[in-house]
Amino acid sequence: MTSNTNFSGLGERSSIVLQGLRHDIMEGIFPVGSMVPNQDALAERFNCTRPTVQRAVARLVAAGWLVTKRGSGTFVTRANDPEARPSTAIAVMFTEESHALVDLQQAIIGADHMLSIYQQTPHWWDPAMERQFLETVRDNRCLGLVAFCTPCPPLNEDLLDELAAAGTRIVHVEPYSTELPGQDFVLPDYRYAGQMAATAFLVGGYRHMVFAHMDNSPFEQLIEAGFARALHAQGRPYDPAVNRLCVPDVVVTPEKFATLVERLRQLPPSTGILTRSRDNAQWIQDALSNLGRSVPQEFGLIGLQCDCDPAIEGVDMLHFDRRAMLEKAVDHIINGRGRRLRQLVEPQFLRRGTVRAGRKEF
Repeated sequence: MTSNTNFSGLGERSSIVLQGLRHDIMEGIFPVGSMVPNQDALAERFNCTRPTVQRAVARLVAAGWLVTKRGSGTFVTRANDPEARPSTAIAVMFTEESHALVDLQQAIIGADHMLSIYQQTPHWWDPAMERQFLETVRDNRCLGLVAFCTPCPPLNEDLLDELAAAGTRIVHVEPYSTELPGQDFVLPDYRYAGQMAATAFLVGGYRHMVFAHMDNSPFEQLIEAGFARALHAQGRPYDPAVNRLCVPDVVVTPEKFATLVERLRQLPPSTGILTRSRDNAQWIQDALSNLGRSVPQEFGLIGLQCDCDPAIEGVDMLHFDRRAMLEKAVDHIINGRGRRLRQLVEPQFLRRGTVRAGRKEF
């Protein structure tokens, strides 16, 4: 595959047409010498306009896949080159230990594919290390990539475009930006999760709202945006300088816990606290207990989690089924040829008794 089949300046809809046509050529649906459908037929197939089709066809002509003959049509010129075909390997990027990966491994191997795992945690958002991995995915012509990319600059978006142009089917399962990615995705709808939490606090009758953040990552920004939006819709102001609380990082030392206790001491009664994870919510619950504050009577508490067992008791939780999202991503890579997957997944609200239910259930 030559590099001038990239998607730079092509646009999302034309990229879909390009990938669909190239897939049909590589699978032998349109063998060398055959004529591809005309622009009207392609526009109907891909539910797009003729100019959208024209841009995709022009890019394939420039890359040597097609040739246009005036008065005759557009014909396939490139052979079904085994060297251009992707391998059966599927690369999965992840950040945490999870039993979901075991199930994923069984599903991929059961479908006669290979699994390559890139564990982000040891490198903790190292763009250079991630780039090295993505280059390996490209050089080995992996069939698919389940992407969990770093939000830290420099972003590796150019390599993602290059991989997609080379035929690797990319599905994002976690945002690396507050904007939706250009490739396929099945992402947690963090913005909606923030809205759900704010609504639960409002229904519970809490007067003051706080978002407890840790590192201002894209997913935290999306949660906070949804949280603030729901409050504004009800005439409640949201000012980050007032309504934001910084919590300890993953390792909680006695000194950090003491600092958290002092920060919580300054919050007024009847405060609803939304935090980025179930673990953080439990630290806050412990700190409130240390202060002699009652939950949920004086303080409401909601955590967010993607990976833990939803049956675990503790705090009220907005739970995303990471396992189901990973399985959907892999199924799309294996079976979703020529189709698009662009889905935001809503969380399930699991009540554990740390938020007042109010006069009606949320």
